[in-house]
Amino acid sequence: MDLQALVEIRRKHETRQAKMTEAPPKEVTIRTNLIREFEAVLKEQQDRSIGTGVERATRWTGSSNRPTTTSSGLPSGNAANAASVAKAAAKKALNRRKAIFKEAGMPLLPVIGEGRITMLRPLVLGDYGVFSTDAGLMIGKVITLYTKGAGKNGKHSAVLQVDTITAISYVGVQLFQQLFRQQFRAIPEATALFQCHQFAHLPSMAFLCVLVQSLKITPTGFDLNATDLTLFETLKSASAKLTNVVKISRRRGKANVLEDEVFDT
Repeated sequence: MDLQALVEIRRKHETRQAKMTEAPPKEVTIRTNLIREFEAVLKEQQDRSIGTGVERATRWTGSSNRPTTTSSGLPSGNAANAASVAKAAAKKALNRRKAIFKEAGMPLLPVIGEGRITMLRPLVLGDYGVFSTDAGLMIGKVITLYTKGAGKNGKHSAVLQVDTITAISYVGVQLFQQLFRQQFRAIPEATALFQCHQFAHLPSMAFLCVLVQSLKITPTGFDLNATDLTLFETLKSASAKLTNVVKISRRRGKANVLEDEVFDT
C-alpha cells in the first residue's frame, strides 16, 4: 500500500510552526557527556538515609509531615501512643464484656468471653460466627471489619483482621437464619418477600463467637457441623439472658460506660 500521496498532502498543508519544530536532534557534545558521568559518580557516593522512602510516603499519604513509623516499619511518636491507648481500651472493654456476660448468667463464658479470637487465631474477613440480632440468634459471614482509633476524635477505619474481639467497633456481615436443626438458609424471613440476602452492621457486643469448623455449603445456604450446632443451640436456649446482656451493656454510670459501647442492631 503506497502512502506517498498522503505524505504529499500532509506536507502541503503543514504549517510554518510545524516545519520549524521538526529540527534534527542536537548532537551530544563531549562536555555534556562528561557532566553526566560526573553526576552519576557523585550520586553513587552520596549517603542515603534508611528511612527516606518511608518518610516520603508518610508526607504524601499521612496527615502530618512528621514520620509516624521508624525505619523498621514500627509505629513511633503519636502513632505509637495512639496504638498503645487503643490496645489498652480494647483490653478494658474485653474485661467489661466478660463481666456483662457473667452478670447476665450467660452459658459458655470461656467461649463467648473472647469469642475464640486471639493473636494466634485472629478474626479475618470470610470467617463465620454467631451473632445476636433483633431477629434472634443467627450465623453471620464477616464481610467488613472496622476499628476505632484512640482518643476522642478517633476515626473508624476498615481493617483486614483483629486479634481482640473488643477491638472491633463494627462488623459488616451477611446473616443466615436457622431453618431446621443444622440447616441454615441464606434468605431469612426478613428478606424472603424480596428473595434477597440480609446484611447487617453490628457492634462487637453482638458478636458472640467464631465458628470452629468448616460448613457444608448447600444450594440454599449451608449445614452446620455437630460441634458448632451444639454451641448454637446452647446459646439459643439463653435468649432471655441475651436480653439482659443488652440491658446491662446500656447501663449508664461512671464504672459501666465505655466510649462507643452500644448494643444496637
